[in-house]
Amino acid sequence: MASREMASQEMASQETAIEPVRRLPYCDVILEGLQNNDRDFLHAFGRHLHWGFWEDPETADGTVEDFACAADRLCNRLLAAASITAGHAVLDAGCGIGGTLANLNETLAAVSLHGINIDERQAARAAAVVLPRPGNAVHFVHGDACRLPFASAAFDRVLAVECIFHFPSRRQFFGETVSCGAAASSPCRISSLPPMPRR
Repeated sequence: MASREMASQEMASQETAIEPVRRLPYCDVILEGLQNNDRDFLHAFGRHLHWGFWEDPETADGTVEDFACAADRLCNRLLAAASITAGHAVLDAGCGIGGTLANLNETLAAVSLHGINIDERQAARAAAVVLPRPGNAVHFVHGDACRLPFASAAFDRVLAVECIFHFPSRRQFFGETVSCGAAASSPCRISSLPPMPRR
């Protein structure tokens, strides 16, 4: 893992072209709430900026507590599907404020975790709040998921949680993940979908 870790850090430190950031109004509101230590924002979005998962959407009660639990539930389902284990190197593209990698940092050993986000404010907050446990490595960089600044085959898993609809090109993003992901692994993604009509 050490050689891959060094290669990833060297590549990430190099300047890469970044598309002009289109600031998202909802992110502005959330980040302002977090910066102001608003209790509801900290509870609902202190860990994740993505939405949540309910086994039965009818049970969603609209409370901050329920939303925060659903966001964690979505994250846990994705990580279970990705089959990430101790010793893996993982990239979270569109990492938000780092909640998905925080989960891995807290539950696994000897992992090398990298997050990339085109909004430097989100990457900076993630770096400030997600601190590596002993034996783990955690890095967050400001960059473009469609121009990943990492070495070839640097990662065992590449994640993208409710973000690729913001990317300028899904085709380009998936091409990038093939380049920097291990040949045997597949990217794992969750994207928002409209509710299916009940039959």
